[in-house]
Amino acid sequence: MTLNRLQLTLREAFNIKARGFSVVEVLVASAIFALATTTFVGSLLSAKFSSDYSSRENRAVLLAEEGLEAVRNIRDADFANLIDGTYGISTSGNVFSLSGTSDVSDIFTRALTVSTIDEDQKK
Repeated sequence: MTLNRLQLTLREAFNIKARGFSVVEVLVASAIFALATTTFVGSLLSAKFSSDYSSRENRAVLLAEEGLEAVRNIRDADFANLIDGTYGISTSGNVFSLSGTSDVSDIFTRALTVSTIDEDQKK
């Protein structure tokens, strides 16, 4: 029996068709493609979320540092300017001043609370 005849006999015995893909092969290929696509899209979304979160966190830290620096500048100008209460910060002519009860910057609301510890100290 020759090799070609053996192949034909096996195909006939197991009813194997030589043309096209089987349904199982198509399903496996589709599943692998779907898994790869889902993984890629998931990693892109995760990176975007992390980047946005980091950006907002950095902005919040900068606003908090600016608030502390503003209070130090107001204190250094005249300690009597620090009156107990809750304030926002405003600037005019590159000079910080306490105003209102809070100030809003983008999605952040900043409120500074000043309270007296003793006659020489404020919190």
